[in-house]
Amino acid sequence: MLAENHRSGPKQIKSPAVVGAVLNPGNCLDLAEESSLELLRAAYDVLDDFYGSLDISLPENEAGFKGDADLVKRHLDCAVVNFLHEFRETKKQPPFDTVRAPFIEGDSLFPGSKLMDKCHVQWCVRDPKRSIIAYFRPRDPKATEV
Repeated sequence: MLAENHRSGPKQIKSPAVVGAVLNPGNCLDLAEESSLELLRAAYDVLDDFYGSLDISLPENEAGFKGDADLVKRHLDCAVVNFLHEFRETKKQPPFDTVRAPFIEGDSLFPGSKLMDKCHVQWCVRDPKRSIIAYFRPRDPKATEV
């Protein structure tokens, strides 16, 4: 598997790479599950009330590049997830070891479809010592063995 850099500009990655990992999700905030989404929605409500009491605006998600309909700079989403972690800590609730989130992005695979061409799942490992069992560099399937 080869990593490729699809963006150009001043922050272009000179040597992209791929690393694989074997994870133990532990206590996972899984944003593909309704119970986790409810926690996040409740965290947003509390955070929104707090910002409102201070008469300041919440962060906003924004485009990362021209034509970015997916709003890849996810400032609001990040603030809500981080707030949920902090809120749980103040309430002495067990911390989440990992966060798993599906991202439905890109263009329709075919006309009328809700299946998109850039769907993927991202993991955030909050406690590497507990959650990362092993890591490795995947072999390039195009490479020929000698």
